[in-house]
Amino acid sequence: HYVYPRQQGPKQSPGFRALIVTQTVSGVWHGLYPGYWLFFLSSALMLQGSRWMYKMTAGAPVTVQPVLTFIHGVLSAIQLNYLALSFLLLDFGSTVQTWRELYFIGHA
Repeated sequence: HYVYPRQQGPKQSPGFRALIVTQTVSGVWHGLYPGYWLFFLSSALMLQGSRWMYKMTAGAPVTVQPVLTFIHGVLSAIQLNYLALSFLLLDFGSTVQTWRELYFIGHA
């Protein structure tokens, strides 16, 4: 059984609450290091922003959609790499310090 689909009622698409619960369970699944939790909870915000950007891209004129899709992909890759620092460092203080040195750009 999956955590994500069971967070909403019948005929409802998963929302932000389901995303947060799923990402929290994923963080616990990987371990109790703060870096895992920071990665998965921050990635929930990233994924929600990505949903919003996808909807914007889908509503754009057909001629502009490939450019917007490319920009969306590049931004997603950059943000995921930024968030992955917490997954690698694992320590809360080291992660926050590194993100601070990068001006929290991935959280903007």
